[in-house]
Amino acid sequence: HGAQEDVCLLTPSPGTDGELSFALTAANLCFPNRWSLAEKAGMPFRAIHTPVHVFKRIAPVATRLLEALDKDVAWRTNWGLLDSNDKFQPEVLGAEGGQGHNQGRD
Repeated sequence: HGAQEDVCLLTPSPGTDGELSFALTAANLCFPNRWSLAEKAGMPFRAIHTPVHVFKRIAPVATRLLEALDKDVAWRTNWGLLDSNDKFQPEVLGAEGGQGHNQGRD
């Protein structure tokens, strides 16, 4: 059976600063929420989320959560609200200074 959910695999590896890092190593992305797999593949977790306005503030907690997960299998769900009924939205809105879906809010 096909999966209708997006599936992204983060693989732990040593970071450049000696801390544990997680890179996006594989994915089945059918319904991107204004991001591109081609752009993010291979990137570390923190770098992937750099465009998310509040991520800088929550990055240490998010990283500790990943480090504490069961090393065999972990599952996380995600959802978002969009201003369009289109399911396929690989383009980032507001990339040129405007307000995107994840920018300008605390």
